[in-house]
Amino acid sequence: MVIIIARLLKTTQPQYSRYETGERELPIRHLVTLADFYADFYNVSADYILGRTNDKTFYGKI
Repeated sequence: MVIIIARLLKTTQPQYSRYETGERELPIRHLVTLADFYADFYNVSADYILGRTNDKTFYGKI
């Protein structure tokens, strides 16, 4: 799974591992990409993924 996420973020597996371990901070562009990916995958809102709401409703992309 790490390799898949690294490819999604267009980064290397070792670099992504540094984000996971906290050695490096995840850039905001990667956070947006991941939130968007998981929101689509689970059919929930990005706000739900980010813990900003308890409402799972996905209203579609803008």
